[in-house]
Amino acid sequence: MSLTKDYWHLPTYPQLLKSFQHYVHQSITGQLSSELALDECAADQEKILRSSAAQRSEDIQ
Repeated sequence: MSLTKDYWHLPTYPQLLKSFQHYVHQSITGQLSSELALDECAADQEKILRSSAAQRSEDIQ
């Protein structure tokens, strides 16, 4: 199990989950198409991860 990569330990996991739930809800309720909801979710999550990486690099310096 030492080779297992898990995302639960990420400090940003709650933000990623909230974003996912938001866009899936919009798709389920018909506010967005499934494709657009997933595209928007991916863009939002990428922004969250990039922001987190930038903060970590600032903390290191």
